[in-house]
Amino acid sequence: MDAPQGPVRRLAQSAWAAALLFFGLTIAVTWPLAPGLGRDVPSDYGDPLYVAWALAWVMRQMGRALTGHLDAITHFFDANQLYPEPATLALSDHFVGQALPLAPVYWITGNAVLTLGLAYIVAFTLCGFSMWLLVRELTGSSAAGVLAGTVFAFNEFFMTYELAHLQVLAAHWMPLALYGFRRYFADGSRAGLALAVASVVLLNLSAGYYLLMFPPFAGLYVCWEMTARGRWRDRTTWRDLALAATAIALLTAPFLWPYIEAQRRMGFKRTLGDTTAMSAAVDGYIDAGRRLFAVYACALLAVIAAVVGRVRRVAQPLPLAGFMAVALFFAFWLSLGPAPRWGDDTYPALGLYRWLQQYVPGMDAVRVSSRFAVVFLVFLSALAGMGAALIARIPRVGVPIVLALAAGTILATAPRPFRLNGVLTSELRAPAAYLTPGPVAPPIYRYLASLPESTIIAELPFTDLWYNTRYLYFSTFHWRRTVNGFTSFYPASYAERAPWLVNPVRTPDEAWRALVTSGTTLVVLHTGAWDADYARQMEEWLTSRGARSHGQFDGAAVYELAPPAGR
Repeated sequence: MDAPQGPVRRLAQSAWAAALLFFGLTIAVTWPLAPGLGRDVPSDYGDPLYVAWALAWVMRQMGRALTGHLDAITHFFDANQLYPEPATLALSDHFVGQALPLAPVYWITGNAVLTLGLAYIVAFTLCGFSMWLLVRELTGSSAAGVLAGTVFAFNEFFMTYELAHLQVLAAHWMPLALYGFRRYFADGSRAGLALAVASVVLLNLSAGYYLLMFPPFAGLYVCWEMTARGRWRDRTTWRDLALAATAIALLTAPFLWPYIEAQRRMGFKRTLGDTTAMSAAVDGYIDAGRRLFAVYACALLAVIAAVVGRVRRVAQPLPLAGFMAVALFFAFWLSLGPAPRWGDDTYPALGLYRWLQQYVPGMDAVRVSSRFAVVFLVFLSALAGMGAALIARIPRVGVPIVLALAAGTILATAPRPFRLNGVLTSELRAPAAYLTPGPVAPPIYRYLASLPESTIIAELPFTDLWYNTRYLYFSTFHWRRTVNGFTSFYPASYAERAPWLVNPVRTPDEAWRALVTSGTTLVVLHTGAWDADYARQMEEWLTSRGARSHGQFDGAAVYELAPPAGR
């Protein structure tokens, strides 16, 4: 990659060549996602179906706003799930950052599975490319950038543990923000600062976790640059940074405020038990280190080189590798949650995350503290790239060694084959074939699309998570409001209603009251979820209270509720 020949060297250093490389690697690592785009769902039929719905809702609202429907802006967060609760999009991630570039695809095709698959390909590609861009800027070595990019894009945390969560995969804005800040401080490039601002804003609009987790580290990096370059007293720098911070705040605020309001209205927060259960463990890092020994060795090499340079030049400020090592350590520490675990032992007194949860606004709503591991990976990848750049300088063999390490990283961490269409287990019978997510609406959902927009739908089974993700996905074909839903936080109204609708036959009066008070006008009964006798009892429960049958569609029976007396 770093060959001395002119044309070859220019090609190796080309951003376009790097982008194509990581696109090709993404296609290979996620195969067979590419040939199944528009049909196959990445990972499984759980969270990714929520993501497909959220992307589709956001892109639909964008399209309606562009065609003059102002209510698409004023009611942007009033999504069609968990009726009659308002602003239900603000109960989990909204995915605006991922939806923006893909909206035209959805407007043309109307295929939510297609945009979901493309969002995965974009995320992996840009994770690799943005880290390559940062490391090439720091080291001048394209080969080192390739190693760093493969570590960051195709790591085990993304490919195995967080594959179902697109918001976690959209981490490419982190290295891109650092790259923009670097260009500003190194060259005075205001375009670089603008890129950093845009990257932080898009990161904030892509994942609520990152909105809370990454900005402190970005701020510390800016402070390091100010210190290393002696810019603390430079008024121009302070003015530029103040304008940048203001722009980030103003562009983020409209999308953050609904979450603040939702938390104020509902009072939701995570307990120490929640965050402890979803924390990383020291053992996990050790296991990953065994598979990525060469990557950790490259990172250590960068730190050693920085220490040696510091010893030889006493007046030198903290080297960049030193700052990154410190940032990496704190990200690791925070990922361990409120009670760090090593083997069978826990150490609550060492939980730095507990302090954040108690004193930093918004952190008490965060459950998966292990996602600080992504910030850890940012600095690990950059450090590994800096160490790899030293190896790449070895005549003739350096670059091949670095590229071999990059290939080994992918082989060690990327699962084979890439998971698609995973069916999650349920206490009920497996969903019938017509509930298999795909680009074509089943007859039942085509029928629902023909009904008046005032229709309020409840689908039964009501509380099973993996039925509800399917209901939510299929609502993209009709967009009628539904009492069902799938989200990070369930409102009190849903929690009060759900216990009665788990088994309506057992508590028929309470279950009926739960439907009526929710405003439900139409019930869709997926009879295949139960045995024939129980399904018959469910239909009798509805008809005995005056519900009128609309007929059968595959295995779905539709009933219209009789309007309350006096309506």
